[in-house]
Amino acid sequence: MNKHLFSNNFLLLLCWQAFSMFGNNVIRFSISLFILESTESAAIYGTVTAISYIPSIILSMVSSLEEPVSSTCIPLIQDKSYLTKSIAISNQISSLSGLITPLLAGILYSAIGEKNLHYIMYLCTALFLSTAGIELFLKIPKPKMENQNTVAEIIRGDLSDILKLVFKGACESFSVNRY
Repeated sequence: MNKHLFSNNFLLLLCWQAFSMFGNNVIRFSISLFILESTESAAIYGTVTAISYIPSIILSMVSSLEEPVSSTCIPLIQDKSYLTKSIAISNQISSLSGLITPLLAGILYSAIGEKNLHYIMYLCTALFLSTAGIELFLKIPKPKMENQNTVAEIIRGDLSDILKLVFKGACESFSVNRY
């Protein structure tokens, strides 16, 4: 654990998160723009955009990917006194990526045009390779496990917890709306 908020390890984690999110969002938005421009159909554009979110939604139900992986790493690499600030910074990167990336992707796509979409793909590939390179330098300590359950037991327990939360929320929502 480091005694500084912006330790080298935390900065690497933030760069990893920013590059990964930027690459994902740019490629998703650029492909959607390409489809809109190529087909001139708002219906197809909307359909493709919606479909591009399906894998994220499905995976988030199984492995909680709604929160970036970086959020789960922060408690392992940061001192407890910096956890709140560190998580807030990570959340800001996530929010800014969602806000700024479509604008930058639109500007980039407009500047290079439909026929040069492959350059955006090269940029995103470079970002993803940089992300992989950053992972080589991240030093994330292995968390101490209190009990040694099998993978199947862990998955079963996690799914049980998810179902309890879903049904608890549904019951609370029903009882609140009922009165």
